[in-house]
Amino acid sequence: MLLTRICRRWREVAVGLPSLWCRLCVEVDDRHGQREAFCYDTYLKRSQGRPLSLIFECFKYDVTALQSLLQPYTKQISSLDITCVTRLELLLQDLPALQELKVLIDTTPAHAQSISRLAFTLRSLKLTGWSDIQNLSSFNPVWAHLTNVEIATCRPHVLLHLLQLGSNLSSLIVELRNDKATQPLEPFTHKKPSVVVHLF
Repeated sequence: MLLTRICRRWREVAVGLPSLWCRLCVEVDDRHGQREAFCYDTYLKRSQGRPLSLIFECFKYDVTALQSLLQPYTKQISSLDITCVTRLELLLQDLPALQELKVLIDTTPAHAQSISRLAFTLRSLKLTGWSDIQNLSSFNPVWAHLTNVEIATCRPHVLLHLLQLGSNLSSLIVELRNDKATQPLEPFTHKKPSVVVHLF
């Protein structure tokens, strides 16, 4: 945006380079109105159909307005990083090119259902606050295509379950959040012996 304000020539060059407009990080809240939405839309249009990498931090925000903003670009979104407190499922609709998803939110069955409907293009999944084993199982079709998973949980048995679900995993990072002493994990041999597992 700064490059477009230096002079006319710089503006022409910057606007004519779609790769400059493919990454957007936005903190959205109720203070953002139509003017900001117009600016975001203008920014995304300049990507000219290239794959988009988007970061949204949504607090106290009408997610339906954000969904409306993203609607024309859903087929371009390849990477999505969301910190959101309500209605995540609205942001995960119709994303056929999505390859990477990062979500920081408490789990609900609606969120799990939304992830289960994601395209099989998804390869990388990072979830924080996702501890319900049933919710993890419910998006089973997606697991078969994932190669990289990072998850924070307070339930150590989730680790073995993830290894069983993810036949194509090459990397699994599990942050075990538990102050209590836990039972040792049972041995498990993954179908892919080269899978790298990190516990912390």
